[in-house]
Amino acid sequence: MMEMFGTELVLPLAFYAHSLPWEHLWPAYAVLAIIFCLIVGISRDRNGRLLLLLATGLLFAAVPFAEEVWIAWNFAKACNGAGTFINKTVQADGYYDGTAAVLGLVRPGAFKFVEAPYKKGLTRITSGDADFVREVLKRYQQENPAADMAQLKFIQMSMDDRTEALVFPGTNASWRFTRIDQPTARYWFKAVRDVAVAYKVTLLQTTLTDTQSDEIIARYVRYYRQPPWFINREQHRPPVMACDKPGDWQSPVSDDASSLYLKAIQPVTN
Repeated sequence: MMEMFGTELVLPLAFYAHSLPWEHLWPAYAVLAIIFCLIVGISRDRNGRLLLLLATGLLFAAVPFAEEVWIAWNFAKACNGAGTFINKTVQADGYYDGTAAVLGLVRPGAFKFVEAPYKKGLTRITSGDADFVREVLKRYQQENPAADMAQLKFIQMSMDDRTEALVFPGTNASWRFTRIDQPTARYWFKAVRDVAVAYKVTLLQTTLTDTQSDEIIARYVRYYRQPPWFINREQHRPPVMACDKPGDWQSPVSDDASSLYLKAIQPVTN
């Protein structure tokens, strides 16, 4: 408990060291001075007046910082649950990526397909072969006879009402985008962001789920916190406070935030 308590209080102090704008606090202490004067003016009981002054002073001294201590306390507790958690690894021909597809992972020797949101729908991305490249180049030349094929860096065109092609003529790298109605992959990679978990503390989480068993086989958890009310984020640009492991409140975003599946899915290469 003492270790936790110490950690909670170190966090706000580190935060203040970077960006404590006293110009935003002076109005609170100006009000305190006015109240002090009023208490002195209306109170005839010296002992009672001292007690009122002491209580008012403690209140106004604590209020500006109480919110920061409360945010830091909740943030540090949340960080105890941050990290990357791989429950098991699996083999698969492909997966569904609810964030964005990485084309470079769909190639011979790697994944055979990736499914992902695309143009307000869903698509299944597969690698094109030599015949596919020839078909695309021929179609493009027919539709664009004046085009200088040697100058083209890539060709992206519709092949039919459900299929789109992406070809890089210089390397013959190519992909086929086929519109689908629903994901067919067993393993789904998804992300949730800006989920409030405590006062001014939010969650970024990515998960890889086995949709057949509804089991989460891998998970990445990162927490962010907001500054207290007296920090002007536009003018003072306080440091981003985030953690993806306990005790590290300025850790950079891990690659697991966007590619957790690389640690949990091994492509079937046969």
